[in-house]
Formats: sequence, C-alpha cells, structure tokens
Amino acid sequence: TLFSYMVVCAAKRIAAVPVPVQVYYARVANSVVNRVDVMFFRRYLKTAQAYVNWLRACRLESEFMSKRFPCYVKSWLFAKLGGVCEENRVACCQVLCKILMRYSELGKLDDETIRAFLDRCQMQDYAGAYAGAVSKNGGRQK
Repeated sequence: TLFSYMVVCAAKRIAAVPVPVQVYYARVANSVVNRVDVMFFRRYLKTAQAYVNWLRACRLESEFMSKRFPCYVKSWLFAKLGGVCEENRVACCQVLCKILMRYSELGKLDDETIRAFLDRCQMQDYAGAYAGAVSKNGGRQK
C-alpha cells in the first residue's frame, strides 16, 4: 500500500484504464497474510515508521491524520483486532498500541475511540481496550 501511495504521489499524470492491470486476492485460504494474530500486528508495526517518514517527507501529516487515519484504524486495524482469538488479545493490543503511538508522532489523535483505546492500554486494561475498539460504539454507553 505504501508503495502504491508513493507511486501516485510521485506521478506527474494518472490515467484510469478500463482493464484490470493488477488483481489482488485478499481472501486466500491458509494465507499467512490473512491470519490475524500478533504477527499480523507486528508486520504493521514494522511498516508504520516507513509510513510516518514518507508522510512527513511529503508534508501530508495533517491531512492524513485528519482525513485518513481514523478510518484506517477503525475500519482496518480495529476490525482485524476483532478477529483475534482470546489468548492473543493482550499481545495484539500491546502491539497495536505501539503502532498508534508511531502515528501519533504526526499529530494529535482527535478520535475519541482511538484515544480511549490508547488510554486503556496505558492503564494496562487490555480487556477494556479490546472491547472498546471492537464495539460498534467505541465502548461508550448508549
């Protein structure tokens, strides 16, 4: 994904073509990429710093943090966290907290659900962090 962003950002012109030039199979049975466990989140931790560095170099920090980051976290990372088996939840929450802290270097984390997740992790309330992240309303009472 980062490579695709870099290509688009560097392009002088972009053209849409009506034929598939790349096919990505996201749901392949037994794929290591689709297994959601602590290794899944560790892979994202490894790439987080590269994303942060690239966003800074392109001066896209503010736009990314305000427009893309909350959606990315909640619809991708928190959604993936929801698929983690119970015995891996603490470790996954710990790594996800590190990922979010890397991105926090780019600017303020304004999203209430993301802030609550980080606050709970800092208090080592991983059950609460998990529950708030994967619930539809961010763990808040209706």
